[in-house]
Amino acid sequence: MFAFSFIFLASSYYLTNWIGSVGFIISNCFNMTARISHSLLYIRRFYKGSDLNPLNGIIPNKFVAANLLFCSIICLISERQLSSVLLVFKLPLVHVCVGAISLLSVAVVIFTKEAEVVSFLRSQYRTPSKQE
Repeated sequence: MFAFSFIFLASSYYLTNWIGSVGFIISNCFNMTARISHSLLYIRRFYKGSDLNPLNGIIPNKFVAANLLFCSIICLISERQLSSVLLVFKLPLVHVCVGAISLLSVAVVIFTKEAEVVSFLRSQYRTPSKQE
């Protein structure tokens, strides 16, 4: 952890001096990428001799990944075409509606294709029944 902190402080100092406030954001991105990579390597090494492989659970369903990619492309196109400040008020509102429809689409695909995730979330947020 000391190494991550030192690298973050050094990179944020140099990148901030070099490219301003954007350098601090890039430094944070590097820091989080390094920490995630370290965690993934640690988990892989920890479970190496075991039959368990918890990293397989983080890979989403193919339909979910395809839907996320499709919705990302649609929202990017919508942003470029509809959300300009120079346009009238109704077109940015259409862009917001495109985003809402994309969110609904992703939610439906997750609820239909990721049954384990949905059942886990339901078990975590279900209110305990009152026992008398």
